Amino acid sequence: MNYDYTTTINLVDNSLELTFVDDTFQELANWLATNTQAKAMQEEWQSKYNKYVVYQYKPFAEDSFNYVAKLFYKDAEQINFADFILDKEIQRRKKLDKLLLLEAN
Repeated sequence: MNYDYTTTINLVDNSLELTFVDDTFQELANWLATNTQAKAMQEEWQSKYNKYVVYQYKPFAEDSFNYVAKLFYKDAEQINFADFILDKEIQRRKKLDKLLLLEAN
């Protein structure tokens, strides 16, 4: 599984923006929002080729789009905590994938 992602912390509006290469991480963003008590969550699909093309719904040709989830929090401490939890969850999933590959061989 491809775990390419970027996070952007915006302290002006107390948000954590997660950009994933594909939307298989949509459930991870929902899990993170629930477990870190985000105030709100905004989902978008942004074109990989033109940053001005953004949809609020899942596009038909989803291979050409990045999944972007923007989570809003009360303060910077919650944002840093959510970023930390996300990093640990991605590490855990990578380890599980390696174990599954070892078991398959």
